[in-house]
This record gives sequence, C-alpha cells and structure tokens, in this order.
Amino acid sequence: MVVLSELTFQIILVGILLSLIMVGSIFLPKFIKKRSKKHDHLISILLSAFALASYIQLNSLVPVAYEEDYFVTGTSLEQVTDKQARSLSVPRAFVINEYEQRPFKIELSSGDHQLFVTVDTTDYQAVVDYAREHDSLVVFNRAIDMLGYYQERFTDTYAEFADELDDEEIVKELEEAFPEHTFTLT
Repeated sequence: MVVLSELTFQIILVGILLSLIMVGSIFLPKFIKKRSKKHDHLISILLSAFALASYIQLNSLVPVAYEEDYFVTGTSLEQVTDKQARSLSVPRAFVINEYEQRPFKIELSSGDHQLFVTVDTTDYQAVVDYAREHDSLVVFNRAIDMLGYYQERFTDTYAEFADELDDEEIVKELEEAFPEHTFTLT
C-alpha cells in the first residue's frame, strides 16, 4: 500500500493525464488519414473530455482519509499523518475514520433482555474482512460504518446467549467469539 499526500497525488494524477493528452495529440492525428483543421479541433475536444472524465473518475475511485484515520487492506494498516492523504493499493484500501476508532457504547437487545456494552476494536483487519463481504457497511468514500458493523456483527451472537446467561457471562462469550474486540459492561 502506498499512501500519498493529497498534493502529491494530485500532481502525479494531473501529470499523467497531461502526458496522455500530449501523446494523444501527437499520435492521433497521424492515424487519421484525411487531416483537416476540423479533425484537429475534434481530436483536441475529445482528448480534453477524456482527461476531465478520467480525472473525475480517478479522484472518486482512490480513497481519501484525513489525519489520524487508518487505511486498512487485508494485510496492512497505515495511519495517516498528513492533513489529507490518498491510498494506492490492490485491493483498494478501506478507511477507518479517527472518530470511529474510539470505543463505542452500544445496546444489544433480544426480547426483554438488554445489554449495554462498550466495544473497543484492537484488530481492524478482521473488520475489513467482514466489510468486504457486507457492502452495506461501506459508505461512499470507502469508510466503514463501525456502529453499523457492531450492531450487525454482535446482535446474533448476543441473541444466542441473552436468555441463558447473565451479563458478565455474555461479555465473556462475546470476547471469545470476537477476539479482535474488547467488551466492557456499561
């Protein structure tokens, strides 16, 4: 995974697109047999439209994160140290926003039984693996909705033990089932 500052990313992107336009403007007219001023204008308009569309598309495809956010792939985790950064990786990185890295207080309920726990994530690789299979947890900028993840991931496991065990035993069962998280009763 390569993490670039926003300025570096934009300079590289614009440089590549300008290079493509220059190469295209040199070689495309040679491929057109009947050359006239009309064709030259058409080629320049098409190249400009291509560059603009490519710029917009590439800007939206490459995930962006801000200072203290994480870029996470299946094998690596990088914390952003710049004000704004982009991640170039295959597979595309997911973003864990800084404010979603804090422990969450969530409510788990099953029937009449409710449990309030604080969840702290210690391993984001497992979160990314789960998010890859559940697209509904990924928002537009490749960020993972951590609250939605917690609710979706823990509800079924909690429902299995809600009527049989007391709260402390349920927390122990949750910690065994999900070692990438720590649970505290609130």
